[in-house]
Amino acid sequence: LDRAQLTIITAQAACGKTTFLNYYSYLMNKKNNLKTLFISMEMTAPTLINQISVYQTEDEILNNYSFADNSSINSIKDITDAITTTTADIIVIDPFNLLPINEINTNTIGDTLRQIKQAAVQANKIVILVAHPSKSIEYTQQHQFPTGLDIMGSANFNNIADIIIGMRR
Repeated sequence: LDRAQLTIITAQAACGKTTFLNYYSYLMNKKNNLKTLFISMEMTAPTLINQISVYQTEDEILNNYSFADNSSINSIKDITDAITTTTADIIVIDPFNLLPINEINTNTIGDTLRQIKQAAVQANKIVILVAHPSKSIEYTQQHQFPTGLDIMGSANFNNIADIIIGMRR
């Protein structure tokens, strides 16, 4: 993944998105000395630290990762400010459906994605956004992985993201 890009990871619940991102951030730290900021709306910092401790020591985690206090994230501006002011190289935002958006529709989704992508470009950061696909989709042989078109009924995920990674069990 490159700097100044918005990457979306999509998969249904319990498919390993967070585990993948924890390992990816660990590898990027070990191979490229990149630091990660986690903005998790569903996991606390101690939970994430516990998961990452499989790969790194507590001192390494404290030196290479930071965790936003999700109780202080009250707007998309709080998220874009975190992206543009952090010293971290990688920002993981998890998940989109819990972000502080007043009314979720295709227009607000597009506006939100554009703001996050603009912050990634402005700050030259790698931004990874987790977004769950619609629950009604069944992944069969013809439709093996979720795509940007499967997320919340909005093509904006597909059209605005630079990279989309679909995962499934």
